[in-house]
Amino acid sequence: MKIVKRRDGSAVQIITEAVYQEQNQIMVVYQELKDPFSIFALEQEKFWHMMDGMDAGYPHSGEETAVFEGRSENDNGVMDEQAEEKRHASLIEEFLDAETYHKKIEILEGQEEQIPEETMELLALTLDVVLEGNTMETKYYSLMQVLRTRARFEVER
Repeated sequence: MKIVKRRDGSAVQIITEAVYQEQNQIMVVYQELKDPFSIFALEQEKFWHMMDGMDAGYPHSGEETAVFEGRSENDNGVMDEQAEEKRHASLIEEFLDAETYHKKIEILEGQEEQIPEETMELLALTLDVVLEGNTMETKYYSLMQVLRTRARFEVER
């Protein structure tokens, strides 16, 4: 599955492509990565038009990739958006690769203010939970509570 960014900055996950038989059009089936995690289908051309920096001629590799367009580093040497996205992608990979809930907790501890809401929602999605609260702080604590509860019942084999 691919995760791509819309022009408005929100992320969506492409679930699959489908053919709408009545009009013989390729449709993209995708899911929003924020509550309520709605699933939609849209014509391929319209879908890629609403994505940032993409067009209808995107490669159909079928591999799992994260696609984010970012700005280049500015003259002040401030970390650019693309480097920030790579750091968060690395965090997601590390979180997914962690074999135990204890390790997942270690990865997230102390990063409360550094994890964007979009990434937090994605991490919760991987655990099949919906985060409670309206602020980043409450969502972070909600995610950590889920991890701590699951860690208590984790059995090492």
